[in-house]
Amino acid sequence: MWSNGDVVAVRELWKGRVWKARPWIVVQDEPDELVLWIPKEAPTKIPSGSGIPRDEWELEDGVFTRAGLRVVRPDRLHSTLLFEGDTGLEWYVNLERPLRRSRLGFDHLDRELDLLVRRDGTWEWLDEDEFDEAQALGVIAPDEAAAMREEGERVLAEWPFPTGWEEWKPDPVWEVPALPDGWDEVPWPVLRTERLELRPVDPSDLPWFAAFRGDPRFPPWTRSWEDSEKSLGSKLSHWATHGFGSFAIPGDGIIGLEYTGAGLAGIAPHEVDLGWSLRPDCWGQGIATEAARAVLDFARREQIGPLVVRMSPDNAISRRVAEKLGFILAGEGRAKNGDSVEVYRQPS
Repeated sequence: MWSNGDVVAVRELWKGRVWKARPWIVVQDEPDELVLWIPKEAPTKIPSGSGIPRDEWELEDGVFTRAGLRVVRPDRLHSTLLFEGDTGLEWYVNLERPLRRSRLGFDHLDRELDLLVRRDGTWEWLDEDEFDEAQALGVIAPDEAAAMREEGERVLAEWPFPTGWEEWKPDPVWEVPALPDGWDEVPWPVLRTERLELRPVDPSDLPWFAAFRGDPRFPPWTRSWEDSEKSLGSKLSHWATHGFGSFAIPGDGIIGLEYTGAGLAGIAPHEVDLGWSLRPDCWGQGIATEAARAVLDFARREQIGPLVVRMSPDNAISRRVAEKLGFILAGEGRAKNGDSVEVYRQPS
């Protein structure tokens, strides 16, 4: 946890790089609520041109044009920002991927759509054109777009205004913050256990990944080179887009950590699927549990979640792994192909 007065970098990450970065000052960092403040004239690093993420960009120096307070609650797809508008204090509901902790502060990604709520009770959607354009460009997938719209509607139904921070004032001794050293570095994590070393999946993993998936003990639809190439490509894309994803135990298996997406009955699109797939020669040695626990610990440190584990009802081996990791059966669901799955979640 950060302390009152600490300066942190709040970064937006896209395709493994910093898309935007701003320094904020910590007001409160508690398990149920994070509050940050940014003063007017705070330095920023933002790309020129469109605010919609793209493949190539250069960051330019700028300044934040007004002071604001940011209120964040865990696992929600929005932050509430308090700004002084033309008619007084306004609440700006920024729809986004949840903030995740980094060694410098917090990382996330804005998803274009926003809500503006005024003190007289009126409200309006903002930036719908950019939201639609981002979908047309493939920057926001349909299931994520639906999740963002639903989150905005959920906020309106809950109506959490006022937030309780409307009368707060910054400490007068606080100076305009600067971005901390290393703000532009996005290192790939390496996880180590007693027996294993895990790293993010890499294109060089394809030969051994395809080889073990071709084993007759795996389902027939996974055994082709083309299917393995498509699966690994999806995992690489998830890392590039979201800043986290599947880890490889080079030569032996992959521990998945990816958004489930739409199309799974009983599982929400924003839930993160924890899974494991090992070379058959590694079965029965506790490797899946050891590796998955390392990835689970990583997810907890980075505040990635909520986590879910899914499996076919007859997969007794995976059931034991899930239970060893502290997951319990939460219900039933259906995979995208219609097959029944058991859904495991962590106790609240």
